[in-house]
Amino acid sequence: NSNTGGSGGFARGMEETLISMDVFPATHVVLMDDDVILQVESLYRLRALLSLMKEEYAQEMVAGRMFCIDRPHIQYTAVEIWNKGDIRHIGWNQNMADKQSLWSMNENKCGEYGGWWFACFPIEFVKENRPLPFFLHCDDVEYGLRHGGTPIILNGIQVWHESHEYRKSYIIEYYDLRNSLIVNSIYEFLDYDEKLEKNWIERISKYHKEKNWQWELAVILGMNDFLKGTVWLKECNGAYIHSLLLHLPGCRWINMLMWRIVRVKLRIYIKKMRKKRYISKSEDKIYNLNR
Repeated sequence: NSNTGGSGGFARGMEETLISMDVFPATHVVLMDDDVILQVESLYRLRALLSLMKEEYAQEMVAGRMFCIDRPHIQYTAVEIWNKGDIRHIGWNQNMADKQSLWSMNENKCGEYGGWWFACFPIEFVKENRPLPFFLHCDDVEYGLRHGGTPIILNGIQVWHESHEYRKSYIIEYYDLRNSLIVNSIYEFLDYDEKLEKNWIERISKYHKEKNWQWELAVILGMNDFLKGTVWLKECNGAYIHSLLLHLPGCRWINMLMWRIVRVKLRIYIKKMRKKRYISKSEDKIYNLNR
């Protein structure tokens, strides 16, 4: 297979499930990272839950909890809130050895999506939807927001996985920035004002002061590739981009030139989107007046 990253791997699993429907009829698809620790009991509980699901909840996704692999009794998260990229967790960092943590463990009032360490989707949704070609990171966010609804959580449906702080690298920094901007753009969470540029420059400045040149360049390139738009995303070779990231140079002078070029592109983009949003609001206003 060509290297299509995590997004491509999950999409391939969906395709294989649909191809095999005549032989192995499926009602749901479970998406699960390959580096988790899983107890088979979670699959038994999931099957029981799906078998007994009321019709009104039949099209909701089921989110598996994530426990810390290095602290097995600590629930890292049950389900997530995107919050424009400043992620919030339902049931974050809870000690499940403490009885007080058990009272509300199955409540989800405002969670929006579940991470793909363990996520179960109805086959009807999977038939019509595939992950975006993000290669790594935020594919689960966008897919979950696209599905909508309120993810269902149940005690015992869970995995153990490395938490975010152990998985940081300049490569992940690139994907996190680029893909979170794409998600926010799709769902109109982006504010096209000076804050967008300011937050980006603050991120660059942080790594510049630390002399982390690779991290700094990753943030610059993440914004640059976001500004190339959706057509570029669909047509780009994800494996090639990833290979370039693996050999990213750490050069202060390249960074000094690159961030200035990208800043000009960003300012043009912000101006363009402000104008587009203004025209859209004006058309809505005229439409409502005519009604």
